[in-house]
Amino acid sequence: MAQQLLLAAAAATALTPHVGQVVTVATAVTHAVSTLQTWIRSAEERSRAYYERGPTSAVSWVFTHGTEIPRGALVCGADIDGSPLYVCRTFHRGGIHFGKAGLHFKKGAMFGYDGKELEIEFYEVLVADEAAVRWETAVYPFYVRTFNGGTLVEGGNEHDGSPLFVARAFYWGGTHPGKTSSYLKGADITFAGKEYVVKDFQVLVYNLNPGGGIAFIEELD
Repeated sequence: MAQQLLLAAAAATALTPHVGQVVTVATAVTHAVSTLQTWIRSAEERSRAYYERGPTSAVSWVFTHGTEIPRGALVCGADIDGSPLYVCRTFHRGGIHFGKAGLHFKKGAMFGYDGKELEIEFYEVLVADEAAVRWETAVYPFYVRTFNGGTLVEGGNEHDGSPLFVARAFYWGGTHPGKTSSYLKGADITFAGKEYVVKDFQVLVYNLNPGGGIAFIEELD
């Protein structure tokens, strides 16, 4: 966790010269680290509730670390060697961003930000009932809407609160989980240390339950 806190601190240090207010680097770093720690505590509480009471909706976000992928994690893609990939999410620079997790990754997971692929050890993984969700084809420009009756799986946001949705895209022989929104130019994924935007991609949506409603209750933070 120490390295992930250092990542938050480094991000705050880089951001400080650009904010339009008088603030010291130390204050910015302290705030960034404190905010990440708060998110981690909330994620731990969600996971405890999940393990104690079981899932309460079609999808759940379960906190983990390293390569300990939770039972029931939804396989959302495959790496170039065929290794399964899962959707993860983490807090970074005021937002909650999606990435990919796998048993073959050194630290467990990674996500894209500012053109880079950032490795993380503490994160949440999407656990879902396979019958409750499906993948639908999408392209850039992307508009938030229903896809054949299915509502987008959210669960993330930019620092300004703009929603992020679970996506995946084919790149270099693999299918990589990532994020999309109406503000991005496609699906944002990572590969070989860099962040890429792919204009042809898929989005994860909820299936309708027999009564015609959406089978989920989503938690963001």
